Amino acid sequence: SVSLGAMNLILAVIVESAAEARERDLENKARERKKSQEQATKDMLALFTEMDTDGSGALSVREMKEACTNLNEFKRLLLQLDIKEQDMEALFTILDEDGNGEVNYKEFCCNFIDLQNS
Repeated sequence: SVSLGAMNLILAVIVESAAEARERDLENKARERKKSQEQATKDMLALFTEMDTDGSGALSVREMKEACTNLNEFKRLLLQLDIKEQDMEALFTILDEDGNGEVNYKEFCCNFIDLQNS
């Protein structure tokens, strides 16, 4: 009976330790995911800024088409998503959520990150 109690105590310690390790692992994964999302957003901002050749703070369909031809980073992103140059106008329409004929930073970043994650 004493040995059974000792085994139960040891088992309880092992289970508690495993639960704590799992909790730490989940917290670490959440931190890594947040850090990764923040980096992706920074990368998107840099790409957006490079694509915004007129400095207006928004992209036109012309600027997106030019970036598709001239910017290797944008070409790689499109290749990863299996988007071709002839799809630029359709992509622009998808990204232009408010339909104002321009894609602002928020529309660009949020929608491209969503496309990458889908």
